[in-house]
Amino acid sequence: ILMAERPAIGQTSAAKTIPPAAAVNPANSPKYWASVFAKTQDARSADDFGDVIEICERALATKLAPEHAKYAKELAAWAYNRRGEVYAEQAAAVSDQGYERKANELDALALADFEASIAADPAKWKALHNRGVSRALHGQAQEALADFNEVLKLNPEFVDVYFNRGEVYLNQGKLLEAIADYSKLMQQRTGDVGALLHRGHAYRLLKKYEEALADYNQVLRFKPDSAAALAQRGGVYTALGRWEAAAEDFRQALKLNPQLGLAYRGAAWLMATCPEPAYRNVELALESAKKALEIIGAADFQCLDTLAAAQASAGKFADAKTTLEKAIQTAPEGAIAELAARLELYAAEKPFRAKAVDAGAVEAGAVK
Repeated sequence: ILMAERPAIGQTSAAKTIPPAAAVNPANSPKYWASVFAKTQDARSADDFGDVIEICERALATKLAPEHAKYAKELAAWAYNRRGEVYAEQAAAVSDQGYERKANELDALALADFEASIAADPAKWKALHNRGVSRALHGQAQEALADFNEVLKLNPEFVDVYFNRGEVYLNQGKLLEAIADYSKLMQQRTGDVGALLHRGHAYRLLKKYEEALADYNQVLRFKPDSAAALAQRGGVYTALGRWEAAAEDFRQALKLNPQLGLAYRGAAWLMATCPEPAYRNVELALESAKKALEIIGAADFQCLDTLAAAQASAGKFADAKTTLEKAIQTAPEGAIAELAARLELYAAEKPFRAKAVDAGAVEAGAVK
C-alpha cells in the first residue's frame, strides 16, 4: 500500500500522513481476495467454512469497491451453503445413530445457513435446492415445493431436484405428480435406483401393481441385494395373492437386512391375514409385527394395523380393537374406511382375512 511521504524533520507542510481510519482498505485489493480464495481450497469442516464466512462478513462491513463487494457476497453465499451441507450431513449421521434431538439441532443450523446463503446471493440455486430439502424435513411442504420450482427456473439441467420434489409429492399423497417427477429424472438417468424404487411405491399405492412390479424388478436387476425392493415387491405379491413369492421376498429381504422394519411388517401381515392356512403363523406374525413397530415406530399407522391383525388372528380381539383404534387416530383420511371395517370385524371377534385382487381388474378400475 502506498502511503504519503513522511515530511522531513523540522519541515512544516500541509501534507500529512494518512490517519489509520482513512488508510486504504486491504479488502479492496485483488491479492486479498486471491488469498481468501486460496483458503477455500482446503476448507472441509464447518469451522473452515465459518472462517471464510467471517472474513467475508468483516470485509462487507467496510467500504468495498462494487466488484469486491459482489465477490465477497458470492463467496459468503458459497461458504454458508457448504457449511449448511456439512451440518445436514452430520444431522443425517447422528439421526442414524438414534440421536434425534442433536439431529434436529444440526438440521436447524443447516437451514439457517442455507437461508443466509440465499440472502447473500438470491441466484444461488444450490442453496435454494438445499433449503428446499431442509424445509421438507421440517414439514414445510409448500415452501419446499416453491424452492424446488425456483431451482428449475434457475437451472433446468439440475435433474436431482425432480427426485426431491417427487418425494414431497409422495408424502402429500399426490401420487401422479410424484410419478411424473421420478419419470423425468429417469429420462436423464435410466438406472436411478432411488427413483425406480419410489416410483414403484407410488404405483403400488395407486394399486397399479404391474407397473410397481416392473419398477421393483428393474431395481433388482441393477441392485440384486436391495432389501427394500424385495420387501416392497413382497407387498405387491401379497396383494396379488402370490403368497409363496411374497413369503420368499420377505425372507430374502430380512436375510439381507435383519433390521428392515418394512420387511417385518409385510411378513407379519402375510402370516396374520393370508386366507391360505399354510402361510399363517400366529406366533411369528405377532413377533414380526412387534418387531416392525419397534423399528418403524408407533407413528406408522400401518404398523399398528398390522399388529392389530396379528392380535385378532391370535384371538386377542380386545387387544386388536385397542391397537386398531390407535391406528385410526393417526391414519390418513383415505385409509379410515378400510380400518373402520376391520374394527367392526374385531368387535365381532372375527379375524381379518385378505383377498387377492386381480391386477387386470385393478388397472381397469373395477377394484377400488
